[in-house]
Amino acid sequence: MMYKTTENQKIHLYQIATEMVKSGLSPSFIAKAVKVAEEYEGVYDLMAIWMDENFENEREEVLADIQELIAEKFRIDKGLESKRKEVLADIQELMEEKSYTHISGIAVIAGIFIMVLIITMALLS
Repeated sequence: MMYKTTENQKIHLYQIATEMVKSGLSPSFIAKAVKVAEEYEGVYDLMAIWMDENFENEREEVLADIQELIAEKFRIDKGLESKRKEVLADIQELMEEKSYTHISGIAVIAGIFIMVLIITMALLS
């Protein structure tokens, strides 16, 4: 099951982001952290820990953990995109080899969607 922040959690994230801006963190990092935290509870929790932390060295460690999780999320996304492209290329090649030109476009799209869904679920589990 995919994590999704509630409306209250989103407001809390924006408050944390505002505090991060005040502390001098880069807007790019903050934007990525908020985006990932909206879908990944681990980053949300780390951002909340960062907000509650009073010691700068502890905050730095939390930021390093957040950065690592953001990088991991983008590696996963890149891998999923790569797999999706491979599946689409394989389907196209199969259709050309078997001359499935009589299959309707909707059936092809449905098949592609199911294949991408299966791959995504396998990679996320």
